[in-house]
Parts: sequence; C-alpha cells; structure tokens
Amino acid sequence: MNWQDFHFIRPWWLLMLLPVLAGLARLWWRRASDSAWRGVVSPELLPHLLLEEALRRPRWPLMLVFAGFVLAILAVAGPTWERLPQPVFSNQSSLVIALDLSRSMDARDIKPSRLQSARFKVEDILHLRKEGQTALIAFAGAAFTVSPLTDDARTIISQLPALTTDIMPVQGSNTAGAIRLATELLQQARQPAGQILLVTDGVNLAASVDEARKATDLGYRISVLAVGTEEGAPIPSRQGVIKDAQGNIVVAGLNLEALAEVARAGQGRFARMSLDDTDIRSLDLVAVNQDLTRAGNASDQEIVRWRDFGPWLLLPLLPLAALVFRKGMLILVFVMVMPFPGKTEAGWWTDLWYRPDQQGQQLLQQKKPQQAAQAFRNPGWKASALYRSGEYEQAEKLWSEEQDADSRYNLGNALAREGKLEEAIAAYEEALTMNPELEDAKANRDLLKKILEQQQQQQQQQQQS
Repeated sequence: MNWQDFHFIRPWWLLMLLPVLAGLARLWWRRASDSAWRGVVSPELLPHLLLEEALRRPRWPLMLVFAGFVLAILAVAGPTWERLPQPVFSNQSSLVIALDLSRSMDARDIKPSRLQSARFKVEDILHLRKEGQTALIAFAGAAFTVSPLTDDARTIISQLPALTTDIMPVQGSNTAGAIRLATELLQQARQPAGQILLVTDGVNLAASVDEARKATDLGYRISVLAVGTEEGAPIPSRQGVIKDAQGNIVVAGLNLEALAEVARAGQGRFARMSLDDTDIRSLDLVAVNQDLTRAGNASDQEIVRWRDFGPWLLLPLLPLAALVFRKGMLILVFVMVMPFPGKTEAGWWTDLWYRPDQQGQQLLQQKKPQQAAQAFRNPGWKASALYRSGEYEQAEKLWSEEQDADSRYNLGNALAREGKLEEAIAAYEEALTMNPELEDAKANRDLLKKILEQQQQQQQQQQQS
C-alpha cells in the first residue's frame, strides 16, 4: 500500500461527518445532564423522578452507532490508493537502429566526425518519434545489442556518448550481421512489422542484400542513412592516421550505390545525412507501418483511474448492526458461515459485492474481453472491451455516441480497423479539436493520410497502365 497515493475519490462526502459529530455530542451531553440529577435530588425521590434503567444504560451502543455512521460515510467517500488502468489505444511502430562503429566512422569529412554526427542524428530520431518502440545495435566486425526494444528513448540517448570505435572487439563493417541481429530482436519481441535503419558509411554488399531480402520476407523493411562524403577523408588514429601495408594513407570513401542497393533489397528508403531533419523525414521513421492492418496494431496505455475500496468498509457494519440490534444476531452467523468468494466468480455472490463495471474490469485484467464486454454497463468501458475482442463495428457504435476527446480518438481507431480511413481521419480531427494535445491522434491522422495518398497514387498508376 502506497500511502503517498492515499486519497478519497468523493471527498465531499466527508462533510457528512460534521452533523454526525454534532449528533453524538448532543446525545452525550443529554446523557450527562440526566446523570447530573443524582447530585441535586434526594436518593429517596430519585427512583420516582428518573428511570433508573436509563441512568444505568451503557454508552457502548451509542459509540457503536457512531462508528457505523463513520464507516458508512468513509465507504461512500471512496478511500483509494491503487491505480486502475483504463485501456486507450495507440499505434505501436518498432524501429531498430544499427549504428556503425567501424574505424572509418572516425573520418572527419563531416564535422566533428562521422561517428559524432551519426550519434547526434540518432538522438534527433529518438526525439522525433512520439510513440513506438526503439532498439539500438552497435556493429563493426560483429553486431551487439546496446538496448532491446523499449519505449524509453531517454535510456537509449544516455548510452549514445559511450559508443566509440574503441569499444568494438572486432573491426570491420558487418552490416549483414547487424541486419540479422535486428531481425532477431523484432522476432523475439513478436513484432509482425517493423523497420531496421542502418546508420553506416559502408556495407558488405552481397551478404547485406541477402539478409535484407530475408528480413523483408518476414515483414520488416531496411532503410539506410549514409554517413560521410564521396570524397572521403583519412581515418585518424593514435599514431596519426591509418595507413595500409604499403604505407599509403587510407581514405574512407562512401559507396552510395552499394548503400542504396541494400535499401532497395530491403524495400526501404535511402537518404544521405543532412544538417536538418530532411533526411529523417525522407526515411519516414516517425510513421513506420504502411498498410492498414499494421497501422491498427494497438497497445495498452493508461488513463489514471482509482480502485474504490469503500465497499470493503461496509463489511464491519454487519456485525455492528447485529450488536446494536440484538435480534439481528442471525446476520452475524450468516456472514460467518458464508464461503469466502474466489476471484470474479460469476453468480449471485459476485453480483452481491461487485458492480457490473467492476466485474468487467476484473475480466478485462484476466484477458477475457468478450466476457468483459457483456459485463460492462459503462459505454466507454464496454466499447474498449469490444475493441479488444475484435468487435470493431460494435465498439464504433458505442464510441460514436460519446462526445469527449478520448472517445473520438478511440472511434477513429475503430474506424481505421474497419478500413473506413476517411471517417477515421474525421474522428481524429474532432478529437484534436476538443484536445489539441492528443499526440497519438495527430500521429494516427497523419499516418492514415499517407496511406490514403499511397492508395490514390496506386490507383492512378493502375489506370495509367
């Protein structure tokens, strides 16, 4: 239990404690005033003026009643300290960046060096990606995982300064191994689609083309960001510059045609590194997935909701009621002999202690969206469960009746899943009108616009042919 998160969902109900305290004080003062007669009335007359039974009546029933009222008010106020997730859906795109750490990346034909410029560019890419998962690979003669797929870009950015050519145990430019390792990372994360970006100044062409085609068959595409200039520059070393066996200075050039060939084999894009972000935009790294099915892949995020523990405070009221109303002792016996409920069992016991929406939430957490959709009464929650179970048309009908920004955004997701791209874009536009800060709605809208443009271009090409 996290006491820092403890609060009441409906704190205004705590104001009811004021009249309860006032009533208790009044009853207490009245009992005290009755007892004061003992000090002023003769003992011989006291039995005839006051009921002795009233004077001897204990105070604990009054305190029990007061405790019952307090527990009831606290229960209605809704004490909580546990966050409850509510599903909202956003596109997930996966990107694996393979950064070349071979010696040629130390060349200074671009300032301050190829490698430092490449690290800055990778950081720019991570800042521009608003959503999705990213992994980082470093390679030279062999490829190594720096960070697996994660949505925490700050972790990857913090590791970039440590990536230098000196840390690589084997020198070379094994881009084929980098593609192979990137493909394995995407498969291990069970990503049906994704993009691999090679940030490099050279490739082993034949092997890289072969690996790029294999990755394409699995649903991944390979893009290449070329680092350096065609003229090239010497490669600095501790002794000055690197020389070959004949003592000639080695100049690190840039074979643009070979790099572009790998991108074509991987059905990706090719770009030369630029000072601005035109290279990143031309590579289309922000919106990776191109077809509608991949664009609809969803992952759970969380909108902060709180679990209401108030109903559990009502349980102590049962024995309190039995003690105050002594004829109700059978209630206490009934509670003691009843079996303790299991987790979300359907039936009268679950209906007794959990509201339908609470039952639906538990079923949703147990990965039972179809049963959760039947249990939910709240339209938004019901639509979320229907969406998870693949009932996009029914989810669309429920979300279309809601007028808040989140519902409009989720409506756009459902319409996109049904293939109604123009209607989905309109729904995203409505969500952004209500809440311009919905970054997911902006990303999804822009992605669907690109898909529509591609479809229109394909239709025009087919008509022309």
